[in-house]
Amino acid sequence: MKKLFILGAAAGLAAFAVACGGSTSSTDKTATAAAAAKPTSAATVAAAATTAATTAASTAAPTSTTVTATPTKAELAQDVTTLKGIMLQIIAKAQAGDVAGTRTTEATMDKAMEAIVKATRAVDPALADAIEKLELDIEKQADASTTDLAVIIKDAQAVPALLDQVVTTLKLQ
Repeated sequence: MKKLFILGAAAGLAAFAVACGGSTSSTDKTATAAAAAKPTSAATVAAAATTAATTAASTAAPTSTTVTATPTKAELAQDVTTLKGIMLQIIAKAQAGDVAGTRTTEATMDKAMEAIVKATRAVDPALADAIEKLELDIEKQADASTTDLAVIIKDAQAVPALLDQVVTTLKLQ
């Protein structure tokens, strides 16, 4: 019974490796080869299963070593200034009927907007949500097949007032 269980476990590992499509890495090939090898005894089956499990456990996904630093107050103040300028550009391009220009300009706000929303969310989640809602509305309209420039103008005009609240909330001045 024990021999049958070990044999079943090895076959299960081999089937799992085949079902997952394998890989081109030598480590994965070793695990697949070990699991798929035809066992001749219960000890061989156990060794193959142990090798496959050990190899699979040792090939964990790499972790990211990039650390995102918390922006300084000066960086956040610069992001606020940048976003206000971008909103003015978006409004001007939308008022001129320049859909492509509006889309291109809207795409430049992501980094600064993300920093502002993240920093604000830690202090005032409701304010962060309000800013993010406007950002998402602007992005949605800019990316829509039938862009509603009036909505973009309205939303972009509301952002600077919220950014002024961010300056006060985060004590950026």
